[in-house]
Amino acid sequence: MSDKPSLETKLLLTLPRAVLRRVGIQNSLLLLLNVLMFGGLSLLVPSFFSPENFEVMAMGFVFEGIMAVGMTMVIIAGGIDLSVSAVLPFSAIIIAFLFKSQFTTVPAILLTYVFALGIGFFNAWMTNTLRVHPFIATLASMLTIRGLALAISNGENVTSDFPADFSFFGQGYVLGIPFPVLLFIVFAVVIGYLLKNHRFFQQVYFIGESPKAAKISGIKVEAFLYFVFALSAVLACTAGILIASRYNNASNSYGLARTSHQPKQGVRTFAYNWFDEN
Repeated sequence: MSDKPSLETKLLLTLPRAVLRRVGIQNSLLLLLNVLMFGGLSLLVPSFFSPENFEVMAMGFVFEGIMAVGMTMVIIAGGIDLSVSAVLPFSAIIIAFLFKSQFTTVPAILLTYVFALGIGFFNAWMTNTLRVHPFIATLASMLTIRGLALAISNGENVTSDFPADFSFFGQGYVLGIPFPVLLFIVFAVVIGYLLKNHRFFQQVYFIGESPKAAKISGIKVEAFLYFVFALSAVLACTAGILIASRYNNASNSYGLARTSHQPKQGVRTFAYNWFDEN
């Protein structure tokens, strides 16, 4: 008999190492912890794996998730954007007032994005031109926008006759998946792919490592930072539009505290919290 291991044995020995090299130890451990956590919860709570429970969990983080996609590029670039916690409720309030002013869905959404782009460009202008640290610049933007939203709404919920087609963005389903969750998945996959494979997006790593070296190598650092902060504001605005559509109202408290809402079609939903709980 030969002492050489069989092909099946070689595969069993080499496959785990290949997976670890490909996925990485940290990601492998994270995956293992998730499997253990989900397995333990499924044993303790039989209804844990029900579609309704997964929808509740997904809708509980999807708005933060959409903002985090944009924040990812800001952080990689060596900055921070605190203003997203104010852009979200401000966008919800703006679009609610636009609907009260008889705007239709598409113009209202586009105009709300224009406001968000202005905020993103302003943050980048303070960082690039005035040389204000991103933490201080976006903190000032956050406080200003939050105060402006409070003044516009008088501290009250803004209700409006939202168009029927607008309600789909926060309450609709595509292939059985809530539209906000599907949109988050699309954003995360696309941005992740572009960061890994597209030359333009990969510039963010050079800028985050050394802005001076990136500028010397020919990267237009200031222009790219305008793009990064604008993208962060746009995605925060998207979360604001979705949450306004989800609950058919707008409030300055969005982004301040977790607030329970009435169940819709048997599913318990929540508004969301951001920095102020920490």
